[in-house]
Amino acid sequence: MNTDSVAFRIKRKLPDGTEIAYDPKEIPYISRKDTLEFSIPNIGLNAAGDNTFTLEVNPAKSIPEMTFANNSISITEFIPLSGTLNLFPLDYGIVSETNVNLIAQIPGNPKKDRTIILQLDSTANFNSSYRKEIRITTSGLADWPLTLLSNQDSVTYYWRTKFQEPQLGETDSWTTSSFSLIPNGAKGWTQRTNDQLEENQLTNLELNSQRTEWKYLDKKLGFEVFTVGSGVDTLSYKNTQFYLNQVPQIIDNVNNANSRLCPNGSLGMVAFDQKSLTPYLSIPVPGFDILDPRACGRVPQVIQSVQNSWITTPGQTFLEQYVNGVKDGDYVVIFSVGNVTFDAWPDEAYALLKEFGANEATLRNLNTGDPYILYGQKGMAPGEAIEIIGDTNQEFPPTNKLFLLIRNWKGILLQG
Repeated sequence: MNTDSVAFRIKRKLPDGTEIAYDPKEIPYISRKDTLEFSIPNIGLNAAGDNTFTLEVNPAKSIPEMTFANNSISITEFIPLSGTLNLFPLDYGIVSETNVNLIAQIPGNPKKDRTIILQLDSTANFNSSYRKEIRITTSGLADWPLTLLSNQDSVTYYWRTKFQEPQLGETDSWTTSSFSLIPNGAKGWTQRTNDQLEENQLTNLELNSQRTEWKYLDKKLGFEVFTVGSGVDTLSYKNTQFYLNQVPQIIDNVNNANSRLCPNGSLGMVAFDQKSLTPYLSIPVPGFDILDPRACGRVPQVIQSVQNSWITTPGQTFLEQYVNGVKDGDYVVIFSVGNVTFDAWPDEAYALLKEFGANEATLRNLNTGDPYILYGQKGMAPGEAIEIIGDTNQEFPPTNKLFLLIRNWKGILLQG
């Protein structure tokens, strides 16, 4: 058994009191997901009414915990009797002739006739002058023959059905489908309109306010970096700070057991998913171990910690593993923590950071203890990243030694 895996179990209580226990499932270590999916069959069950679902994590108590009292949760959901079924044309289907039959069905095995309302329109809101309606009484199939518009090349039609008089527990909602008339077209399916496309599960896409074009969702992330060179007498590596949306991510663990300082002589590296801007560890830390040296900061840790020896010691591949673990196109923030031995780096280290857009000449000019910040993207051309180094002429706080304060990155707007 994988020591990082976790088991969970789902139980279901039907409205008539029947309890169903589904087989336990085991999931591997999760590094970047916040949602798990479990399909629950609903075929052949008398499920109409209130259904209670119970999720239990670690049901066998095989993983030691301080308490098992919070390992289960229950939720009650009302499941109505199914409504009407739209059989033909298939949803998003293509019809090639203007004469078409709309076919709907009453589900199950009804014992008496029911009346179904059917509507057809050329708009998804069913509010145009073209809208047609019919009511058909049947105990099975409802068949509505129609002649569609023939004066247009391609037209998308929307049709919907529902019971005229829903019974107790049945839904009063419409069952809606759409299809497209493409004269002499081939069999298949198409989504021609924005209304059809909006029915998809969209990820980082939306229609603009005028509903004229699709665009990526704007994602905004605020972050701030504070780092200091080793030559500043009044401050140390412990003052290094990284903020996400004004929340400090580095807290001294003397006062907070759920955080860890980033160690002296290391690079802090934070990767952001290019679509959601969710920060993540390129090299996950199993078990959320707060003391694992490969990460630092508060829980959940998002700062990968790359120590000097993991860069300069021959044969070390940690930095290479980190770079390879960042997905192409994802954003990266890198900052020095204390006494980073830049002038002892091997050529491989410079080559690896160039994958984030770093300028090799800038890196080679850094001396041990110099402060450094990079904001780049995996796959950028070398030299395209934003790099900020120390200014020996800056006197804040009053000193002629090296000091670096970066606070003006807050509110960078990332689109993608």
